[in-house]
Amino acid sequence: MRPRSGMVHRIPDMSNVFGTIRKCVRISRFVHKIVP
Repeated sequence: MRPRSGMVHRIPDMSNVFGTIRKCVRISRFVHKIVP
């Protein structure tokens, strides 16, 4: 599980992308629940 020089920059980017997607999905679901 030791990150290499080439993987150090790619792993955080992917985690950030998935994090933003999950946040957008949660916000969209939250809005749909409030405003049907």
